[in-house]
Amino acid sequence: MKRLKLLLWAFIGIIAIFVAIMAYVRLDNSKQLRHRFYLQWRRDYVVKYEDDESFINTTPRTHKTMAFSEGQGYGMYINVLAAENGWGKEKNFERLNNFYLAHRERIAKTTTGLMSWRMIEKRENGRSIKIVQQMETYLLRKLCLSK
Repeated sequence: MKRLKLLLWAFIGIIAIFVAIMAYVRLDNSKQLRHRFYLQWRRDYVVKYEDDESFINTTPRTHKTMAFSEGQGYGMYINVLAAENGWGKEKNFERLNNFYLAHRERIAKTTTGLMSWRMIEKRENGRSIKIVQQMETYLLRKLCLSK
């Protein structure tokens, strides 16, 4: 009888240890999955532009690169979240921020807090050409072409 109780407690202990290990693996796996997703996102979407600038490419699997102001903002936010988890570096955020600061709109020689809405970089005759479009120009063109 005493041996049966001991076996029962040993069985319960083994089950408890198994559940604890599975819970740990499950929680750790979730964190590692997020880390791998972040690294994949950086590889596919973050483009080095100048020595101290980077931008978020919204068309990673096409022949042209395109940066939208919203993508830049979300990229900066993702880098902050990554840094909180120990994956990102302040340098990564600063590079995105430098791109934003370098491409803010100017109205009457005054720099605003708004970034140009869309930037496209194309290769022509071996040279890289940057095209900046303001949202109003883009929408007006779309409206005129749709008639």
